[in-house]
Amino acid sequence: MITVLLGLLKGDRFSYARALYDPSKPLSIVVRRVAEELGSLEVLDKDYAIEVPDVGRFRVVGVCSIEKALLEGQLIEVPAVMHVVDSDRIGRFDALMGRDLELAWGLYIDRLSGSLRSIYSRPIEKRY
Repeated sequence: MITVLLGLLKGDRFSYARALYDPSKPLSIVVRRVAEELGSLEVLDKDYAIEVPDVGRFRVVGVCSIEKALLEGQLIEVPAVMHVVDSDRIGRFDALMGRDLELAWGLYIDRLSGSLRSIYSRPIEKRY
């Protein structure tokens, strides 16, 4: 498990989330505030409860589609979807990155630096 600052982008909107990366969890979840800041909350017709082992029980109220992400100074341009929970926090975090995002974004832990990386990421270009 690794803690990261995850930047999420949808269109011209941006939001940060303090995220926990735990590939042993089957799905990725994000708090409602982040999805609303992105303008990307798609509310479900019927919400449902999920139990995330070692984290807690949550009510899933929608999904949040993401176009791009910023992770450790790298840009990931692979669209993804996260489940939105009706909660202020997920433990001490705003998001939980599980096995689904690990597969979608090709996430791995760099053995030299110990930081989280993506096989699809590239450095952010600075333009002045």
